[in-house]
Amino acid sequence: MKTGDYLLRRLSERFIAFDTETTGLDPDYGRIVEVGAVLFEKGRKTDSYGSLVRSVAYVPYEAQMVNHITPAMLRSAPPPSEVYPRLLSFLGDAVRGGTVLVGHNTLFDMKFLASELRRQGACADFIYTDTCSLSRKVLPHLSSHTQDTVATALGIRNPGSHRAETDAWTCGEIMVRMLPCLEKDENILRERERRAEKRDRAVPEEAEKDFCRLLSGKASGAGLYYYRTGKLVHVWKDTHLFGLCLGGRNPYLVLPASCLPLLQERVSESLIQQPCCSAEQKVYADGVRVLPGKDMGRFAEALLLIMLERMRETAGDAQARWNLEQERELYWQPEEAPF
Repeated sequence: MKTGDYLLRRLSERFIAFDTETTGLDPDYGRIVEVGAVLFEKGRKTDSYGSLVRSVAYVPYEAQMVNHITPAMLRSAPPPSEVYPRLLSFLGDAVRGGTVLVGHNTLFDMKFLASELRRQGACADFIYTDTCSLSRKVLPHLSSHTQDTVATALGIRNPGSHRAETDAWTCGEIMVRMLPCLEKDENILRERERRAEKRDRAVPEEAEKDFCRLLSGKASGAGLYYYRTGKLVHVWKDTHLFGLCLGGRNPYLVLPASCLPLLQERVSESLIQQPCCSAEQKVYADGVRVLPGKDMGRFAEALLLIMLERMRETAGDAQARWNLEQERELYWQPEEAPF
């Protein structure tokens, strides 16, 4: 995953470092023989899970020379059917892109884990980042960026190199020590400034905030967000619901044309319509304006209920939810909605 300010802030709060030991390099033919996962919260190890996996009867000699895992060690190890449910339970919300996974050359481990989960009839959708790639930014002078080399450069001693749980801990410590350096990256600092400016521009005016608080109160905890572009305040929850123009002599709503008949049923009176401007059409592709006059509150409440009923959740993959969370961060939400 591309490094960004949002990712760094998430990593500073919580992440799970992950590692595997395998019988080879090809996930279609090789198997995982050991897994290790270590939870870091606010830069400190708080929990861990590790286990050998009795996935094969024989470990190739080349693999034994690297990880020192022998067939004799695997004979008393739990089978995959026991290990992977426990691992997924430990990973928790990381399985659906909540907590970020961190690894060194992470794609290798993710490919093997995906193959093993398919064999178990399970699936997951991880968000992950790679300390190997990040170390090239932080430590460009190193001739090699293997985990052991990076760990040594950062003053980290790995007590059991090439064993999954200790390698996962080492990877997590590398991440923790690189974070302050990544925070000072010029691209990150510029991104932080851009996001702060965008967030400031998106805040509704005071009179609009009062209306938004009342609207959120009518939503019964639906978790609405608001942001302002030009003279329009957008009501947002996982997607654009509708727009509000509260200033001027003729306040109006911007809504999808397909919702007009439903709004007409709710308010039981004729609707005064106007075409949208080009900027509004960019956000609401089939949008129309409705002028509710003095009944803006009643019209907006009726429209909100319609849109919440019609709303479809954003695509369920982890990347979509990750992007959604980043967008939410930029929008304004009432601190306490009155109920």
